[in-house]
Amino acid sequence: MMKRSVAVVFASSVLALLTIGATPAPRDPFAALTFRSLGPDSGRLDAAAGVPGDPSIYYVGGIGGLFKSTDGGATFTSIFDEPDVGAVGAIAVAPSSPDIVYIGTGEPNLRNDIVAGDGVWRSDDAGKTWRHVGLDASAYIAQIAIDPHDPDIAYVAAIGPVFGSGTVRGIYKTSDGGKTWQHVLALDDRTGASSVVIDPADSSTVLAGAWTAWRKPWIFSSGGPDDGLYISHDAGAHWSRVEGNGFPDGLTGRIGLAYAPSNPSRIYALIESKRGVLWRSDDSGATWRLINAGHALAQRPFYFSELSVDPRDQNHVYFLSYNVLESLDGGKTTHSVTAGSNEIDFLGDNHQLWIDPSFGARMILVDDQGAAISFDGGRDWIYPQIPVSEIYHLTTDDRIPYTICTETQDEGSACGPNNSKSAGITGSDWFNAAGGESGWILFDPANQDCIYGSGYEGVLSRFDRRTNQAIDISPWPFITIGWVTRDLRYRFQWTAPVAVSALEPHALYFGGNVLFKSDDEGLRWHVISPDLTRDDKSKQLASGGPITPDETGTERYDTIFTIAESPLRRGEIWVGTDDGLVWLTRDGGRRWQNLTAHIPGMPEWARVSGLVPSRFDPATAYLTVDTHLIGDPSPHLWMTSDYGAHWRPIAGDLSHASYSLVLKEDPFRRGLLYLGTGKGLYLSFDDGTHWMRMHGGLPTVPVYDLVVQPQFDDLVVGTHGRGVYVLDDLHPLQEYTSALAARPLALFTARTAYRWSTGRNTYAIDTQLGTDPAYGALVDFWLRDLPLKGRQVDVRIDSGTQRIRTIVVAHPHAGMNRVVWDLRYTGLVPVKGSDPLSRFGLAGFDGPRVVPGLYRISVSASGVTRSGTVRVAVDPQSRTAAAALRAQLAFLMRIHNDLALIGATIDALRALHTPQADAIAGELFQPRAREGEDVLRYPGHAYELLGGLAADASLTDAAPTAAQRAALRYLESQIHAALVRAQPLLSP
Repeated sequence: MMKRSVAVVFASSVLALLTIGATPAPRDPFAALTFRSLGPDSGRLDAAAGVPGDPSIYYVGGIGGLFKSTDGGATFTSIFDEPDVGAVGAIAVAPSSPDIVYIGTGEPNLRNDIVAGDGVWRSDDAGKTWRHVGLDASAYIAQIAIDPHDPDIAYVAAIGPVFGSGTVRGIYKTSDGGKTWQHVLALDDRTGASSVVIDPADSSTVLAGAWTAWRKPWIFSSGGPDDGLYISHDAGAHWSRVEGNGFPDGLTGRIGLAYAPSNPSRIYALIESKRGVLWRSDDSGATWRLINAGHALAQRPFYFSELSVDPRDQNHVYFLSYNVLESLDGGKTTHSVTAGSNEIDFLGDNHQLWIDPSFGARMILVDDQGAAISFDGGRDWIYPQIPVSEIYHLTTDDRIPYTICTETQDEGSACGPNNSKSAGITGSDWFNAAGGESGWILFDPANQDCIYGSGYEGVLSRFDRRTNQAIDISPWPFITIGWVTRDLRYRFQWTAPVAVSALEPHALYFGGNVLFKSDDEGLRWHVISPDLTRDDKSKQLASGGPITPDETGTERYDTIFTIAESPLRRGEIWVGTDDGLVWLTRDGGRRWQNLTAHIPGMPEWARVSGLVPSRFDPATAYLTVDTHLIGDPSPHLWMTSDYGAHWRPIAGDLSHASYSLVLKEDPFRRGLLYLGTGKGLYLSFDDGTHWMRMHGGLPTVPVYDLVVQPQFDDLVVGTHGRGVYVLDDLHPLQEYTSALAARPLALFTARTAYRWSTGRNTYAIDTQLGTDPAYGALVDFWLRDLPLKGRQVDVRIDSGTQRIRTIVVAHPHAGMNRVVWDLRYTGLVPVKGSDPLSRFGLAGFDGPRVVPGLYRISVSASGVTRSGTVRVAVDPQSRTAAAALRAQLAFLMRIHNDLALIGATIDALRALHTPQADAIAGELFQPRAREGEDVLRYPGHAYELLGGLAADASLTDAAPTAAQRAALRYLESQIHAALVRAQPLLSP
């Protein structure tokens, strides 16, 4: 276990990132701290598009942003990370100019965890660059339709702010590429639009589906009196509501629309209605008839009500519902899309299907678990890996390297390595463990092969990693999907909290409307609290109406949302509810204090998203409250230092930030806080008085959970939309002070570096999702000023009096700098004209890896030197004795020295330019091998063979074999003979 080698004292209560004395601080002093992505893949995508006639290009968008493929869907790259918005819910490629792309931000499928946007963005260069073109307050955009002849004319269907009222709803039109917008269809402050389409035969005819949709934490509603189908025949100037002539009367909700490209007079309307589901017009909307009343076509209308028509066949229609349904008779009958004899449901909850209008067999589908692409009309599919998983909670164990376990939307739990010790983290490195898709997941501190995971409907399970089996340990194991909340015995949150005890082995807690405790790993439970919620029956009513009931458990309310046991004192438990109450027991649940009235400005009915008892003081705790679900997207944070008798706000200068989701205290430095918000990660050095945004390659997505892994001192970040990110080694943040920043040069403590055995091979054919940590030792240092021109910054590694390595810092900058030493001695540059790679010996020219031990680090800049140490440790999974590693190093250094001597001799001989000298040089290396696999034509000589021998001997942690030693002696005898012949030429 790593120990802190120096005491860290926070010397100032003022954040020293603005100025340090008279010297301006760097604009981003910690820019060198960058996050790396780990995966897993599989997550919600809401929108898809391609370029007609170009099978290489696809776009997909969702809660994690916008991604593009230029290789036919084999790989996808994020192309929308810079703006301060993450979610993309609508994509439209201009038919007349495919380099012009519009995207609408904010998710259109209104589940409980949707993310809002900031309007419309446009690219004129196929996604290379973007500019914001308005509708900032539209919040959630469902669809964009571009005029087929003019890319500057576009219509936007804006749902509007789902958690509150607002006038930015309905249909908007631009005629100048987004410079200005007209609100062409506005109904009321609750009614937006779910769809907009342009008649392929007449671009002045536009259809739109009006939709009243809103949410509160305890209920959502889809459908209203102004909903329905609206039509304009003059390019949006005037609209009329479609009524009669076969169109359904009565209340309607979400509407999905599609023209048949092969016959534009045919229109399909997928309508949320009690009278049916699918209506069709065959005369351009003049008359309508009910085609299919089966609700399987739109199983949950608020979440999926989309359809697509084959461009070649007006009767061939796809419906995006829980399954992908296909009709060959204009919607009268349907069947699930199949691949061969196996039914494919694309893992459920399908959202959009784009079909190439120039080649109807090519299509891309997006759903809650990613994307699927077909080139043969849906018979066969490929499933690209896109790291867009929505993390709810995560945890880490204490293995070396450690494991990260998460709970992710739809996919369920996923556990994977922080370090694969291979070429990178792939999808096959992740495995399923305990829990469901939306809850908490935790390792048992007393037995880290045991993993607890919760899910919705009060599900709790215990997974044993040794047996790969899970057991249900739910305290009330009743499946309550479909039930109204008020009728339940216990109420459990969609993200029902579970907490393990660090002070009582085998004890754990689980939250419903009461707090459950088990003392035997979940085999038996007892209730240790009264109902800790407001228990407001008016907020426990049926959800989903007024047309379609929908009781999945996402709107369960008056429940416990967070549980936190004190890490210092047994029996002290803090509890927060989703209806705005904060509780504390100091005696294991016998007596409870309601602390809510002591919190100044505590919003009523707000979600207590986090409670964090301090590791430094049992009376101190931190509170985060999420109010975006009740219409307030600003952050709310408090701190108490007297067990909740008094609280002070600590949102400080966060007024510009998004809603607060999770706060964690650094385990080593008091007052250092990490905050996850709806738009990324923030950092405070002074208990919340001041905050700064952390970037470092972390995308703008909600941060749902944070863990500081103590052995490696890493910050593990669970994002909702882009999976897991890791910030390696927090020492620079933990040790930063204003006094340190004022020094010309400062060196931070180096954490232990592991000499990993990386020779693992696998037969898995998989796409890399995540990046392993940099191999070696992280050397972090602070530069107050940039070095003068011509003055270099270098890092030196020594062992006693022996110089191991000197690393020149290529691009130093003011602020923090990070350099990676790969645990090797200085390598060799092969002689000119030699191609060791063609002889499979390139690794032999790398410097050998050092043996475990303590090494001195020195950083020099502008005449100042600072020194420290780094410990290099053996891979705990390696069983190699220290003596064997020393023998391996001695063997490799012997070859290293031989190669250096031969290289110098070859250079000296070639400089003579005589036939005799060239002949001897040719005995030492093979000058004719210059291309890959030339070794098949021209065998390697001593120089190449030594490199190959070194490469072979360094493959794993092992002493050299007897055969390897014999081979070295044989090669050295040949080298010696050649050097003897060369000596008279080099020393006349």
